[in-house]
Amino acid sequence: MPKKKIALIGATGFVGKHLVESLTTDENYEISVLVHKTLPPEFGKLPNLEIVRGNLLDRDTLEPLIKNAGIVINLSFPRNLSHSENLFSIKNIVDTCVQKGVTRFIHLSTAVVAGAARELTITEKTQCMPVKPYEKLKLDIEDLIVKEVSNYELEAVILRPTCIFGIGGANLVKLCDDLLQSSTLKNYARSCTYNRRTLNLIPVQTVVSAIEFLIHSPNIKKIDTFIVSDDEDARNNFWDVEEKVISSLSVKRHWLPKIKVPRYVLSLFLRLLNRSNNNTMRVYSSRKLRDLGWRPDIDLMHAIDKFLHYYYKQ
Repeated sequence: MPKKKIALIGATGFVGKHLVESLTTDENYEISVLVHKTLPPEFGKLPNLEIVRGNLLDRDTLEPLIKNAGIVINLSFPRNLSHSENLFSIKNIVDTCVQKGVTRFIHLSTAVVAGAARELTITEKTQCMPVKPYEKLKLDIEDLIVKEVSNYELEAVILRPTCIFGIGGANLVKLCDDLLQSSTLKNYARSCTYNRRTLNLIPVQTVVSAIEFLIHSPNIKKIDTFIVSDDEDARNNFWDVEEKVISSLSVKRHWLPKIKVPRYVLSLFLRLLNRSNNNTMRVYSSRKLRDLGWRPDIDLMHAIDKFLHYYYKQ
């Protein structure tokens, strides 16, 4: 059987590196990746991988990447670009996909586009209320994708992950650093204040598995959006994750019994910090994706264990 060609944009980022590592283990794929500046050294050792030098603002450089690709996956979010430049780069990608006859375009967005939405449980039907510039831009990108593909045969799938962590990522690092380096009193106060606050963590391996599932799933609408989260796991809260970090890194335990500071205290504090989401118990539902048959490849706490093992060795 002919190999399926997948073009990947944003391959040199955190999620991208994990996705490339996973996809290149399958001999049925030919993977082409866009590299703007530095090529990660590990890419030179991977099979079935074509490197294409290019620039998101230069549509001509996208054509060799996307040519003959059935699936295009966009993980990129160039923080050095302005709002308008980011939108222009997305338009370049989508227009090239249309021109080259791509079947499906998968775009990695973020669950935080929900912004200040009032619902306790966020779904794909929740009306987004972005507040921060980052949230607004991410939602504007989604809206542009929907607008651009609506008149063509191209399928567009938008994936909204929650707080991604894993080897090479920044999430969870601060909690580990704080428990190891901050004062005992500060750590105790934080623990009592945050207590059962939902952390909305999701392993990078789980995000990769969702993307791979959406590459193959036949039950996709022409334009579809999916939240991917691990919030169904009741342990995805501050106290349970803190306990896992304390146990794994041999951190000194709090010498006073932990108490639950009322939730409104933390909520008020988050409001003072001008956080979009000040609901300490908000969860993001991935039921829509699960109803299609997707399931995470790795248990949340097992993924945290793997991350902490990596963190301990650094």
